[in-house]
Amino acid sequence: DNNDEYNEIKQNSVLKYDPYENNYVLLVKNTSDNILLLLKNGVMLSWGINSSTLGRNIKTINEAAIPCDIIIPYKIIEIATGNEHVLALGENKKVFSWGRNTKGQLGLPSISPGPNKEIHLPELIEFFNKLPAKQIFAGGDSSYAVSEGGNNLYVWGDNEKGQLGLNPNEEKIIPIPQLLRDSISENNLNSFLF
Repeated sequence: DNNDEYNEIKQNSVLKYDPYENNYVLLVKNTSDNILLLLKNGVMLSWGINSSTLGRNIKTINEAAIPCDIIIPYKIIEIATGNEHVLALGENKKVFSWGRNTKGQLGLPSISPGPNKEIHLPELIEFFNKLPAKQIFAGGDSSYAVSEGGNNLYVWGDNEKGQLGLNPNEEKIIPIPQLLRDSISENNLNSFLF
């Protein structure tokens, strides 16, 4: 029966500790299918349906419904979600992504954009190895990051209607982060983005 399977999976879950003990929830985000939770200690948990935005390999639907860790080798300080993709910012200022890459929103040149292109586990966006990020944003099928120190905004993903701030007549899909504008100040960044 499904309840027995669910209880057995929950008992054998990767999550062998109480993540709430001496901890607290920093952030909760959702994609169209899943919930992601970020704890004070940098641990991320996910649950929902069996889709690529869970950030972990799943064998059954019942397994997907149980909150479990998303394994990233760094403490995570921020998460951002689009419709069907996730970005995570590490304490080391590196950016990870996973989910669907229909419009290049993952920022991974090794995975070309397309309707059936997706990854289930977090992958480092190499672009940010040399250019640390301090903030990340996501919406729809688009992604954004502000660089550490320089306050430059980098954009990638769906630009079909100009949502990246680039001319949609020239570039509809941006699969690799591109500088949108130099020297965005702290004061006008939020009004520039929203």
